[in-house]
Amino acid sequence: MKCGLIVPLCCSLILSACVNTDRVSDMTVKIATMGSFWRAAGGAAFLNGVKLAAKEAAYEYEPLGYTILHEFHDDADDYSQGMLIVDELLRDKSLTAVIGSQNLSILEMASHRFENEGKLMIAPHGISNQVMEDKGYRYTFSIAYSSYDVGAAAKEYAVNNGIKQWAVCYHDDVYTRREIRGFTEYKDNMGVEIMDYQKTSISDLNLDYIYRRWEALGVQGVYIAPGYLEGFDIVRLIRGKNKDMIIAGDFAFDNRRAFLDMNEDMRGFLMVNAFYTDRQKPEYLSFKDRYEKEYGEQIDTWAAHGYDSFRMIADTAVRNQTVRPEKIAEALRKDGYQGLAANYSFRDNGELAPEFYSIVRYSDGEFEDVEVYLQ
Repeated sequence: MKCGLIVPLCCSLILSACVNTDRVSDMTVKIATMGSFWRAAGGAAFLNGVKLAAKEAAYEYEPLGYTILHEFHDDADDYSQGMLIVDELLRDKSLTAVIGSQNLSILEMASHRFENEGKLMIAPHGISNQVMEDKGYRYTFSIAYSSYDVGAAAKEYAVNNGIKQWAVCYHDDVYTRREIRGFTEYKDNMGVEIMDYQKTSISDLNLDYIYRRWEALGVQGVYIAPGYLEGFDIVRLIRGKNKDMIIAGDFAFDNRRAFLDMNEDMRGFLMVNAFYTDRQKPEYLSFKDRYEKEYGEQIDTWAAHGYDSFRMIADTAVRNQTVRPEKIAEALRKDGYQGLAANYSFRDNGELAPEFYSIVRYSDGEFEDVEVYLQ
């Protein structure tokens, strides 16, 4: 199903009169966004950021003769629906680039198929290291921390704060297994150990046994890498046993409403962000004002991330005077992109090479930066 924003601007009255409206011109950058943002981290804020980027880029680049188009495709967080959308997008020869789904199964297959057709794809929620390392893609770029980097950032926090003994609860998929590998391997000689591994199928039925095991092993902290909302259930169960246990997790927990609903249990929770946001950067502050005026709601950092996802494609195209996906990809790989709240550079395999890693602590409706690491 296709819905949302389409922002075409004609270069001139004469040009619009002469061009067949069914055919996209050679000066058009057409970007499609896939996803189901009722479930994704950041919710509607990410998509709102994309829409505002499309609107502003269309207005800004019209005088230069460029037409900037955007369309949103709701994949309903369903693999079959996602593949139907990919089929539709591949039939569209005018398409320049795709902002990929938050569903990793959809994203991984889509990246393979778009790569084969020479279509640029941005993975704003990250993508498995295994995909990026094994495939040798030229057109796929991740602008969130890799799964390995997320685990490494958590390990950095543990090392810096002297928290030596950890248990890990993880959803058994390719992404989270790589994340836990990052936690295990990074700085493996610094005295931090994983004492126990558990799947995220922990429940009231088996928690007593598991918690007694953790007590016997001297576990000081629990790191959770969930598939989605089951992570909050695990926090609730652990807090029922120990209100003071250090609990950390990845950005699958990035759901403000769930934090508010479980405010007491989530107090002190440590979350590895999906990306670093400099909220004091002038460009971010200016965007914050425009966003809140446009949508009448408080900004979320995912809004800026959505904005950058779109503008890095459109701006790179115009800056390099090309609408060809391969040329845009070459420029991104070589020069990166200066975004609203972060600067993006990429490893040879298209993974984000972040300048910073960040971890936040939750307390009564607010997230406080507690650790920011240089790469």
